[in-house]
Amino acid sequence: MTDSGSAPALFCKSCSRPIPLPPATHPDTSQGLGAWPNDGALRNFACPACRSVFEYSAGDIQPFLLAKYTGSMTRSVVSFEVPCGASGCASLLRVHTLMENDTDLRAASREVISTSKVHAIRCDIGHTLSGGQVRATSISSHFDLDWERR
Repeated sequence: MTDSGSAPALFCKSCSRPIPLPPATHPDTSQGLGAWPNDGALRNFACPACRSVFEYSAGDIQPFLLAKYTGSMTRSVVSFEVPCGASGCASLLRVHTLMENDTDLRAASREVISTSKVHAIRCDIGHTLSGGQVRATSISSHFDLDWERR
């Protein structure tokens, strides 16, 4: 948290709702809020509210006022990994979102991936996917160790 009344968040590039981030386990201290991993890598995040998936960076993090937030602050970062599939690509497409710690990730993963709409996100080797939903035959999911669990 940046102070007692605010927390670091990404703001959805579609619906503008906050995606509050827990502290990173190994934070990038250069950006000040301590909510992004120190590798500085871009990450694809699905908005828990509208399920739009966009690529975000540490520079996209902004403080938001807790008093105006009606969502849960007990959610942790989850990573879903699916095969890219672009032109037969076997590289992984990683999508992050926030979920409660007691969520059955195996059960939730297919529902989250199948209802998310992607907007110019990239797989591990750089294929760009946009304008639709990810079609996944296999999904791996886990709480992301780059962020603290709440």
